[in-house]
Amino acid sequence: GMGGLPVKLGKDLARVSYKRICQPMELMARQGEVTTEVMFILEGSASVHALPEEGAEAEEFGSETIAGSGSHSRLMIDYGRCRGVLGAGESFGESSVALNTPRWTSIIAREQCTLLVLGDGRGVG
Repeated sequence: GMGGLPVKLGKDLARVSYKRICQPMELMARQGEVTTEVMFILEGSASVHALPEEGAEAEEFGSETIAGSGSHSRLMIDYGRCRGVLGAGESFGESSVALNTPRWTSIIAREQCTLLVLGDGRGVG
């Protein structure tokens, strides 16, 4: 069911849903893009990345790795440092959809992921 989804979103989002399979290291959502979709992770896990706000202090890039396959400094440069991990049963995009704001983070698959995408059928910008 739609458990856990705020009612005001549920009505809007229930119109269209589909499953999406993402491969390891695939960019599932990009920081700054405008979206009408909320994604639920059914299987797999993903890392959450964010670049500093414009004008913020430059960040030291740590030695975080993704998917356990060596250094991915390229990811850090493109998408910012890893802020956390999302697993099965977790979702992303609700805030952007509810507030009609650009995505605040980039989401990158750590392994093969199955997503349930809920939206209005317009997809990404």
